[in-house]
Amino acid sequence: MLVVRKQSTVTERPQALVLHALGRTHKEIEATTRIKNDAFKKLLRCVKDRGYAVGDAVKQHFMENGYSSSAEIAAAVAELLKDTPGANIPSRRTILRWLVKEGFKNVKITFKPGLNKAQKMRRLEFTIEYRDWTIEDWKKVV
Repeated sequence: MLVVRKQSTVTERPQALVLHALGRTHKEIEATTRIKNDAFKKLLRCVKDRGYAVGDAVKQHFMENGYSSSAEIAAAVAELLKDTPGANIPSRRTILRWLVKEGFKNVKITFKPGLNKAQKMRRLEFTIEYRDWTIEDWKKVV
C-alpha cells in the first residue's frame, strides 16, 4: 500500500497558526485544517525561524515553501527587472548554472511511507518475545 502525504496549502498554514494563537488544541487544529500534529510542530518551528512569534500577524513569507524551481526564480527576477531599462533578464538555465555554482543541488523531495498495521504487529511481537534478553544474549546473535 502506497501512502501519499498531502502537503498543507498556503491557506491551511495561516489558519492553523491563528487557531494555535487562539489557544485551540491540536485535535481542533487538525479537525479544521487537516494538518497533523507532527506536521504542525514542524510548521511552527519553520515559521518561528522565519521571524514569527505566536500572536503576531501571520505574514506571507512565513507560509511559503522553502524551495523553488529555477523557472520560478527566473520568472521572479524577470518581474523585478521588467521596469529597469537595459536590464538583462536571466534565463532559467542561467539561474540554474548560478545556483549550481553557489553550491545548491537539484534534489527530489521524497517521503518515506509509514509502517502498516501488519508491520507494527510484527515489531510488537518481536519486542515482546525478546524483551528479557540481556546484552550478552544479543552479543551471541551478532
